[in-house]
Amino acid sequence: MSRQRTNSQSRNARQENETVQVQPKPHKEILQEQAHLMQTIQKTNALPTTSKNPNMLTTQRRHELGKFGGNYFSHVGQRFLPLECEYSLELSARLFCGKFSKSGDIFVSAAQDEIFRVFNSKTGKLKFDKEFSAKDVGWSVLDMDFSADQKWLVYSSWSHYIHLCDLNNPVSDYKALNLKPAIQQFCVFSLRFSPSSDEIIAGSSDCSIYVYDLNTNKRVTKIPAHENDINTVTFADDISSNVILSGSDDCLIKVWDRRSL
Repeated sequence: MSRQRTNSQSRNARQENETVQVQPKPHKEILQEQAHLMQTIQKTNALPTTSKNPNMLTTQRRHELGKFGGNYFSHVGQRFLPLECEYSLELSARLFCGKFSKSGDIFVSAAQDEIFRVFNSKTGKLKFDKEFSAKDVGWSVLDMDFSADQKWLVYSSWSHYIHLCDLNNPVSDYKALNLKPAIQQFCVFSLRFSPSSDEIIAGSSDCSIYVYDLNTNKRVTKIPAHENDINTVTFADDISSNVILSGSDDCLIKVWDRRSL
């Protein structure tokens, strides 16, 4: 009996002296990163990271460190880029422009036949919905963008104007917005709505960035930005319209802070 009591007391003493290991709560950002990684792996059929089988985060990190070369090009092509295509619609006219809405629920294409074709893409498949004609098209529609609420579509071509239309009523609810460039042969190659959708930025063939204010209905800013055609413009984030990025045929990407202009 005394031996059992002694053993029990010793066991209790050891338990009291043992430090209880409490697992710390994981950081929210780490959980989000892990969840994003798992979604990426599931969607791309990528396997866990190995030297021969990198995941997307590892690949991005190698690119940042300047180690993106050799077999990594083939790894990216095999694991992170689509390997199959599906034909939804075949056109006789050349197709220069296509755009998904931010939610991914709508896809709109535009070709040299001056017709917009709207597709429902909620299920991941493109299902034809409707079509309507573009106005004042010079050669072809070259770029387009959706407003934040996906109601409005803005598009450009070889013209002094960019064009705004209501996707639900594109024929009657339409506006031509004059950028008033200084040259006759003029084209907007890239345009984007601001995060609040009250402004539109445009990169053009006269090497300038234009800002059009939809509230005052006029061009408010022209920035002599590059030495050649501007092929792409965008806002730096989805919250503020203060910072703009532009890319040009002069092989430069520039960052513009409108607060200092």
